[in-house]
Amino acid sequence: MRKKLSAVVLFGTLTLAGAQPGPAWRQSLGGAAVSEISAQLGAIVAVCEGGSVKAFGSSGNAFWDFKENGRFLPFLARSGSAASYVCKSNGEFIALNRAGAVQWRVNLKEPIVAPPVSGWDERVFIFLDKKILCWTASGHRLWQKELAAPFASDPLLNAEGGITALLDNNTLLNITAFGTVNEIKLYSTPAFALPVSASRSHGKFRGIRTLVLYGDGRLELYGPEGEAQGNLTHLGAAPIAAASMQDAAAIQLASGNLVLLNAASGETLWKTASRPGAGVAGNKAQKIRIQFDRQLNTIYVLSVSGAACFSKNGEERWNVRLENAAVTPGFDDGVLYSSGKDWLLYAYKTEDRPKPREAAISLPPAGYYGLGEPPGSREWNDFTLAYGGGYDSLLKQIGATIRSGSIGEDEPLLARILIGIARDSKIIQTERIEAVKMLGLIGSRETIPFLSGLVFKETASSVQTEIVLSLGRIGCDPRGRVLDTLSKIIELNRPVQSETLMTAIAAALGNMCRFSGPPVSERGIRLLVTIANEPSSSIVQQRARRELDRLAR
Repeated sequence: MRKKLSAVVLFGTLTLAGAQPGPAWRQSLGGAAVSEISAQLGAIVAVCEGGSVKAFGSSGNAFWDFKENGRFLPFLARSGSAASYVCKSNGEFIALNRAGAVQWRVNLKEPIVAPPVSGWDERVFIFLDKKILCWTASGHRLWQKELAAPFASDPLLNAEGGITALLDNNTLLNITAFGTVNEIKLYSTPAFALPVSASRSHGKFRGIRTLVLYGDGRLELYGPEGEAQGNLTHLGAAPIAAASMQDAAAIQLASGNLVLLNAASGETLWKTASRPGAGVAGNKAQKIRIQFDRQLNTIYVLSVSGAACFSKNGEERWNVRLENAAVTPGFDDGVLYSSGKDWLLYAYKTEDRPKPREAAISLPPAGYYGLGEPPGSREWNDFTLAYGGGYDSLLKQIGATIRSGSIGEDEPLLARILIGIARDSKIIQTERIEAVKMLGLIGSRETIPFLSGLVFKETASSVQTEIVLSLGRIGCDPRGRVLDTLSKIIELNRPVQSETLMTAIAAALGNMCRFSGPPVSERGIRLLVTIANEPSSSIVQQRARRELDRLAR
């Protein structure tokens, strides 16, 4: 019979049954952590008192320490490419890259009220008292929506890559990634609203279904149009934490039980005791987070009192007790990270996992918005018939909409139009250049494959140059495809190199390195050094060296 792992942490010391006592490592934070500990892609980040955000590597080495005057709010979010989003009490919102350098910042005029949420293409949703805003990963606003009431709980990313949120006027909102709002009026105030898998018709999304949990243990399931669905069981106790993945809903009850439901059928898959080490029994006040691991089919319950891991069948795999934690711990890649009241960060290894061969650049997206898709042949034929006389006026209207930060619900259509114009060699170059530029402003990582492929099909140097600049504007390079593209362009243009194109490559590389940080910047810097040392024009060399100087500051 397999022996379960048990542990007790007293004043920062961990004792594991059958293992050496003590944490794998500890590091000083220099102040109390105020945000939940975030751990992903080999980096552990925390917002601390005294106006600082600190990051450490999975081996305990200090990565970076970002400091500013003022107070940071206790909210931290990370993007798929490991950008960190924080906000000061005066409403200044800051995006930090993987190396702790500022990607961009904006004054929101008021503080955020919940942790930001990163979308599938790394767009970021920002929550104010009665407002939700959506920004690109490179810091350009896409849309904003005024709300009738404040948020009642932290909004969540849903199964369509949008946001599910509860307002404190008993309203349930499902908001798409493009700002379309579906509102459902509830009869009383729920404790939680969990987005579950989207309804489908002929393979296409029809809208989000939402599991609503009330404080007395009642459950309701709503369809995309607000219709009640399913015959759900009563939980039997108050829910104090909940999370969902597809149709599975994990719910921690005040009674000390952890329940896994199939939200689609209303079936209780299993119920198991969540031991005191999980930090949940009899303590409703503390912050509890439930985390799914899709690959391992495991569920983690994390709180200031401890953590526990459960298999897909409800078996407890391990349980760790914490008695000195200041904030909710983080968990990633088999290691629990806890910040103590003694201002130290502790790492406790709880699972053996194989080490990856190399550090991942980003997390894979959970879904795809379709923003990199070209228009269908019929759609494009209808469009060219309507605008066959030229696209200058239309492009100016689209550009004004994008630059005003109000593209919103029109984004999918306009992205297809811009892709269609950019790839149509029969359209004049100035209009194609403008279409490419606006794709860069929309800033979705989903357009990277299209732009990277187009640059090699394109024969006009001026259009190629704008494609390169737009790839740099997007900034993120989750699979390293942009760097591969720029490296290949450099090779293909030897020995005779276009001065304009090479200068654009240097500018794009500099922007990407500043945006992403390592490991993207490490490879990007090597390419910049190559450009700076090649016997090309002095203008190209100067631009490459200027980008290198900016990166060295």
